[in-house]
Amino acid sequence: HRDLHSFPTRRSSDLHAFEPVSTTFARLKKNVAAVYGPGTSVILNQCACGDREGTLSFATNERDAGRNHVAVAGKDAGALSTVSCTTLDAYCAQAGIAAIDFLKIDVEGMEPRAIRGAAGLLRGRKVAAMLIEICPRNLANVNSSMEELLDALESPGYGLFELSPSGVPAGRLDLTSLKEAVLTNVVALPA
Repeated sequence: HRDLHSFPTRRSSDLHAFEPVSTTFARLKKNVAAVYGPGTSVILNQCACGDREGTLSFATNERDAGRNHVAVAGKDAGALSTVSCTTLDAYCAQAGIAAIDFLKIDVEGMEPRAIRGAAGLLRGRKVAAMLIEICPRNLANVNSSMEELLDALESPGYGLFELSPSGVPAGRLDLTSLKEAVLTNVVALPA
């Protein structure tokens, strides 16, 4: 759950960032202070976003924070830590956030869980756009799949679109084209 950011509609200057791993969170906090200074409207949350509230076991890699991920039983036996977890639906309800203009998700294969945790927002068309990093290998590493990701988005009525070189959403992506991806960013929009 390395990067998950949302911009609420009512106060578009607010940025909500989630990072569950303490060492990476400390770096995030330091960087936000350096870039935005005092009085920033960046709200930092030291927790993961998933499909349930509670705690998760997290596998960490001190040499490469980009490899931190939710631990998978039988696969991850190294450095494990327990982190708190919330859903975007619960977080937004508690924080009084009615809608999200832009949501960025980069959670190392756990994208279906993070998306299912926002199912209420998605069904209500309260998320205008999502930028999602997808990697079939990362999905497989956490016992997920491109089918699960696509279902998590399509069930509440969203579609995945490729980004043109100019950054504008282009053609809609189907399962076949998604399975050909190695590592790419796509945009999810209400279908």
